[in-house]
Amino acid sequence: MFSKIGLLCLSALIPFTSYAEKGTFEFSVGTQNHIFDSPCIESIQYVKRDETGSDSLGIHLTDRCGDRLGKITHENMGRKLTISYLGNELSTAMIVQRLKSNFRISTKDTPRVVLMRVIDDYNVSLE
Repeated sequence: MFSKIGLLCLSALIPFTSYAEKGTFEFSVGTQNHIFDSPCIESIQYVKRDETGSDSLGIHLTDRCGDRLGKITHENMGRKLTISYLGNELSTAMIVQRLKSNFRISTKDTPRVVLMRVIDDYNVSLE
């Protein structure tokens, strides 16, 4: 009897273990670290072979978070910006223009494991 109850409880809990919580993105400039939690992310698109011939991630932030990123990039023009996901580097580039709510980063040098984690966590279509 107790084993049946235990199996029933276990079968009810298994679906919850497969749920992946969306992680946070970190935008770093010098010693400044800016955290963008999942509510900041409206959508993410994976683009195979963009105009430069490499794969990329298109990230669309909410207006509030886009304004915050715009301020960060405006104040740090000409400096290096590193974008990380859950502490793993996605991309590093020189800030040459102000970023806002929509931007794209190349995934050419991004470790595939990290890229797949973003794609899986945010349910990004691979089409």
